[in-house]
Amino acid sequence: MRNYEFSCLNEQNLKSYVDQILFDLHTDLDITEESLIHYSLYLAIWEILLNIISHNHSQIDHYVFVRINWTESEIMIQIEDPDGGFDWKTCLLADLPTPDQSRGRGLFIVKTISKEFSFEDNGKIAHVLFDRP
Repeated sequence: MRNYEFSCLNEQNLKSYVDQILFDLHTDLDITEESLIHYSLYLAIWEILLNIISHNHSQIDHYVFVRINWTESEIMIQIEDPDGGFDWKTCLLADLPTPDQSRGRGLFIVKTISKEFSFEDNGKIAHVLFDRP
């Protein structure tokens, strides 16, 4: 199990935070950078954190919790934005965005590459589940 608290999440440090998480998971789960699960985990975490940065305009730096747990068969990610929340049902029920749409691709991608993807009712906590190779 890994827990992270990012007190100043913003566009400038997003990559370093995601890199840190994946570096730790390489050690814990013996995931190689060339594997599909590495790419999928990176993409899912990146897109959810970027969604928090992009859509919560109430603050410049965001306080976020990331929890990752695993079993022999699954990897579970929970990302919490205590100050956030949004109408996630509309986003997750939407069809594939058209090429001319500037928004809506990130969560669609996460939904597509994961085994399960959901939010708690208020939209502050995302849950993503992947099969573990």
